[in-house]
Amino acid sequence: MKNIFKHILLFFAAIVILSIIVVSTLPKPKFTLSTRLEIEKSLKNINYDLPRKIGTIGWLNSILLQDKSIMYNLSVNGDKSIDSLYIQHHNDFNKMLLYSIVLLNGQKDRGMLLASFFNEKGIDMKCLITTPSDSTFEWNITPQEMLAFVDSCKKSPTDVLYTVIDMHIKLARIQLPAICDSLGELRSIPLN
Repeated sequence: MKNIFKHILLFFAAIVILSIIVVSTLPKPKFTLSTRLEIEKSLKNINYDLPRKIGTIGWLNSILLQDKSIMYNLSVNGDKSIDSLYIQHHNDFNKMLLYSIVLLNGQKDRGMLLASFFNEKGIDMKCLITTPSDSTFEWNITPQEMLAFVDSCKKSPTDVLYTVIDMHIKLARIQLPAICDSLGELRSIPLN
């Protein structure tokens, strides 16, 4: 009887040891419940101060956690012509959103830290823009895209900057012609 008991104990010990080895080699979940709760708490604090005006662009209405994505909800100013701009230059706006992450690097590398955090936790960034005509446009950026873009900006910052400047000029053209107080009438902004 003692032998059977010893064999049963050895069998259970082997199962426990094997289970520990298997569990320790499994990949750890990136997005845990504690991560979700921490992000939701932070977003609740941020959303307390929203909506917030973003210069002449429009409003940041809310930032929400949906599944494994952080969704930025914005509404923009303009007229119906802005819809065609978003349709024609969808990929360029994706670069502008990525560039906004890079701009955070001027604040103690916050852009790289943000991209690294998203990558470490496996969180996507989404941006949902609503125009005055109630059209919506969505962009999804993976953490790998964020890190790759931050790295590419380190290698060639002028290429990225040209894209962003071109898009700002195209946005400004939508509201032309405009009357300037001391300059007369502004009819175009050239792309050089």
